[in-house]
Amino acid sequence: MVGPMETIGQYVLRIRRDANMSAAAVARALGVSSAYVCDLEADRRALSPTRWHAFVAAFPGATVRGLALASLATGPVTIDVSESPPERLHAAADALASAVAA
Repeated sequence: MVGPMETIGQYVLRIRRDANMSAAAVARALGVSSAYVCDLEADRRALSPTRWHAFVAAFPGATVRGLALASLATGPVTIDVSESPPERLHAAADALASAVAA
């Protein structure tokens, strides 16, 4: 479960450490560079909701709802619709909506 003020970077770092995985392993699972993961964990980059499903699939402790809450705690959430099938966008939107409503 996400802590009350846990940012997306803190959430990703905690989940990665709980899984005993390196940043390079996370990068491979998400299809991004290790530098991207480093920036993500430092809250210099955002994890696009279109990548949430890959993250959740790679880490048993992660949830789409947890990512949504952490994203909201971090700041504005942006979605690059050019890289995602509509069903993933709908799932991300539903997760954000339920996080806001909770």
